[in-house]
Amino acid sequence: TMEEYLYENVFEHGTVGFDGRVMNTALVEKLADKLQAKKSTFACEEDLVGMIWKDRPALPKKKGFFLEECYSGESTKEKLKRIRAVLKQEKATHHIVTSLDDIAWILNMRGWDIAHFPVMLSYLIIDENSASLYINESKLDDQLRDNLQENAIVICPYDAIYEDVKKIAQDAVVLLDKTIVNYAITSGLHKEITVINRPNPSQLMKAMKNPIELANNRKAHIKDAIAMCKFMYWLKTNIGKIEMDELSISNKLLEFRKQQPNFKDISFTTICAYRENAALMHYHPTEKQYSKVEASHLLLIDSGGQYLTGTTDITRTFVLGEMTLEERKDFTIALKAM
Repeated sequence: TMEEYLYENVFEHGTVGFDGRVMNTALVEKLADKLQAKKSTFACEEDLVGMIWKDRPALPKKKGFFLEECYSGESTKEKLKRIRAVLKQEKATHHIVTSLDDIAWILNMRGWDIAHFPVMLSYLIIDENSASLYINESKLDDQLRDNLQENAIVICPYDAIYEDVKKIAQDAVVLLDKTIVNYAITSGLHKEITVINRPNPSQLMKAMKNPIELANNRKAHIKDAIAMCKFMYWLKTNIGKIEMDELSISNKLLEFRKQQPNFKDISFTTICAYRENAALMHYHPTEKQYSKVEASHLLLIDSGGQYLTGTTDITRTFVLGEMTLEERKDFTIALKAM
């Protein structure tokens, strides 16, 4: 393991260097325990890779959008009220949130910063009466700005969090999840601060869907099912009659999904795998590598859609024609296991 490697190779009183923004606190503490006997120290302030990465892509700049209550089922005001009730119960004065799905849920904020995952790169600090959102301000539309203003949420530059955590009073009690929050943030907190290490309250809150979310999710699945049924009819009608390959089939499925209202994106890269390619669990065709699909054997498709009303994920295996005895046997074993 990484811990064992470092223990074997770091000199006594040696220094282990890493970018503190990309290592979670729990992992660093685990390393510290392992290296305690070596009396090692950590240097986490420098991004050595960044210094020599000349053609590094810029951070995303596409505008996000506000998810209205007819889709979210609960206002940011109510969500913050529930989170602050947990803080009061835990006797915490601050809550640091760095998981993007939690921030998106709390603020009813969606974006396009990560492929097929509708979140925005940001950090959030919630205290007893206000909050601070660390984000590229140019990505906020008017609705998002209005929602933040209504809920006393201050907009700060994305990287400013690293200096701001140093300003939190030393008698504060900070609730955060060490398995998520990076070491650069937690190491910036004053040593006198009490840290409550537990999962974000929003984790369980967002897992329990409200009636509007449940109803909307069903709508998303119905719309996605219509797209899938149209696709299945197209596939079965045309296989062996027109030329097909894994990439063209993936694109055709996307075409049917795009016809559905409120479709925003696919929910992950479509896995369209013919014959032996399906043995690779996360195989997907690319412009440079894909297989031709014939009217025989098995085709696996694992795909999904991001709709305003919800997210889908559906896997289906298609028999396209003649199959071998081995294929029948293996498929049946997998079916029985399920």
